[in-house]
Amino acid sequence: MTKQGFPKAEHLKSKKAIDELFLKRQSVKAYPIRLMYQQNTEQTHKVGFVVPKRLVKLAVNRNKIKRQLREAYRIQKQEIEKLPPQDMMFVLIGKKHLSYPEIDKCVLKSLRQLKKETDEKETDN
Repeated sequence: MTKQGFPKAEHLKSKKAIDELFLKRQSVKAYPIRLMYQQNTEQTHKVGFVVPKRLVKLAVNRNKIKRQLREAYRIQKQEIEKLPPQDMMFVLIGKKHLSYPEIDKCVLKSLRQLKKETDEKETDN
């Protein structure tokens, strides 16, 4: 059984890595979440979460959604543990307020799409 924690070592904090992630624009969509990704040179996956202020006005609600996204990722991260290390950013792109089960389903769907795309790229090379 794998550990389901989300330690500080897995948090995406490097400004350079975040800027590069947004410039490359490789992504998969599971509406209302977009998962942006790129391979990194480190040993672990690095993950960040964005909830834009223009979509969710109150900070309390933005923080709640980010907590729910982190929890959904933490529980579902075994889906991608066999993949090479990636920098990932979960970005909320829909205005609709979601319940936790809906967020969990969207995160799982986006991680599976990421796995599928990464597997396709490996078979092409």
